[in-house]
Amino acid sequence: MSVHKVINALKADLSSYVITDEEKACEILLRSRMAVFLDTCFISSLQALGDKQLEDILLNVVDKANAQKIVFVITELVLYEARDPRTNTVQDYVKRIVNIAEKNDVPVVLINEENIHEVLLKFSGAGVNWWNDVFLERLKENKANLTKLMVVIKTDEESVLNDSFEVTKAQLKDVGFIKDTIGHIKERKSDKDSIAEELICIVVFFLFEGFMNVPNKKVLFCSNDNEALARVRMAIKTSYGTKTSFENVHFFTLIQFMIAQGILTDKGTVLGILKKTMAPRILVVEKEELPFCETEQMMTLEEIVDGMFDGKVYSYRGNR
Repeated sequence: MSVHKVINALKADLSSYVITDEEKACEILLRSRMAVFLDTCFISSLQALGDKQLEDILLNVVDKANAQKIVFVITELVLYEARDPRTNTVQDYVKRIVNIAEKNDVPVVLINEENIHEVLLKFSGAGVNWWNDVFLERLKENKANLTKLMVVIKTDEESVLNDSFEVTKAQLKDVGFIKDTIGHIKERKSDKDSIAEELICIVVFFLFEGFMNVPNKKVLFCSNDNEALARVRMAIKTSYGTKTSFENVHFFTLIQFMIAQGILTDKGTVLGILKKTMAPRILVVEKEELPFCETEQMMTLEEIVDGMFDGKVYSYRGNR
């Protein structure tokens, strides 16, 4: 079964939990002050948290009086990755997480990576040529950052793009150019690649073009993949510099936030959560005050939890 056919079945399965109408989803995104993009591994890690803990996170992040100012975003390819591959249905933990968000007045929208620019056309004065130009320019600028997408484009003989990104005038005027390009990339999806994360970056590009002049607009990218976090951040910096407000969130840093906010107060609970999501020993960097330098060190989860409750702050570097 094709990737698109599976996605359509998943959307039908999730339609009572998330906003799947593309125009409504885009309108909510444009009106929000904070768009929180969730990738597959981050959503999977959230299942280690109980319902009350998830609700407490929302209460600490979201102002109840202004709930519509934050929106959680799941892209179609992330939804595809989070499916049960045996039945091609949405995993129960995904439904649980989005249901808790909805009950706490935080909308969850499903975004189609290949169509969002067409929906944005209805909210902006830009034409087809302009959007196609922006798409090509962002790809050209980020050949070194969006490496997984570049591999697909370079190795796929049927791709409408080549690695030099040379296109005809007819292609630039083609309303279906972006849709066909991204749709073809999605069909090349394979296990354990990073295409979903890099397509999130493309969606963020489109959104930044749609609200570049909106003040106090923030985008968060939530992932446990350090390499994907680095590539996406570098791509945003390459194309927009400091003109946009973009931040990464790792599940490891979320746990530390929850401790700081008093959501998690028991060492045993925190250790149990980390054991479900991380290796027994991990490489971290403890943040130090200047002029002291930071150094990488392998630590057990027990040592890290003790440090967290002593007020220490760590950055996760991997399992090596």
